Amino acid sequence: MGILALRQRNFDVAAQRFDRAASTDKNDDRLLYLQGLLESNRGNSTAAVNKLRQAVKLNPRNLRAIYQLASEVERQGDEHSEADFQQLIEQLLAAQPDNLAASLELSRISAKRGDTAMLQTTVSRLASRSANWPPEVQQQLAALQAAANGPEPKTAATRSIFLRNVLMRVPEFRSSLSELKAQPGDEAQPFTHFVRLESPDFAPRRPIRP
Repeated sequence: MGILALRQRNFDVAAQRFDRAASTDKNDDRLLYLQGLLESNRGNSTAAVNKLRQAVKLNPRNLRAIYQLASEVERQGDEHSEADFQQLIEQLLAAQPDNLAASLELSRISAKRGDTAMLQTTVSRLASRSANWPPEVQQQLAALQAAANGPEPKTAATRSIFLRNVLMRVPEFRSSLSELKAQPGDEAQPFTHFVRLESPDFAPRRPIRP
């Protein structure tokens, strides 16, 4: 019911329902993630970051919570935002090393921060997976490689964005992105199991012999 209220943008009702659910288990990273989403939608970035940090601390493999936290941190734009964002993307890749979307985000932020060593390593990793990419994607990758190895590697941040735009037509990239972020409107997914109650067993009963 809280998810329904969130999707309807009825934020006060959603908050009440999420708080009630959280009162049954304050250590459920999924509930904290939902509360973080709610605060983000309300425009309360500080509260969103707090809830999402709690979710990630409880479950370092909650990829969507990590990515949402990284997005909120970068949006805040303070002096530590870029470094925190990079650390979170590296955490994503530690949990899922083959995630193409996370690797591309790492190339962007490392370029933006002037972390040339990380940028070049990440771009090389991207290139190693590019054999079957369409020609227009290969072209943008080549431009990114040139920027990463050129005299002004910070320009690779923009090139990473251009590459992302064309990679959206590659199924492998879209699949990796869906691991981190749902389609707009689908960020809050219903739970498939109870938070506290034991899930019922729907296995058929053994037949009774006469």
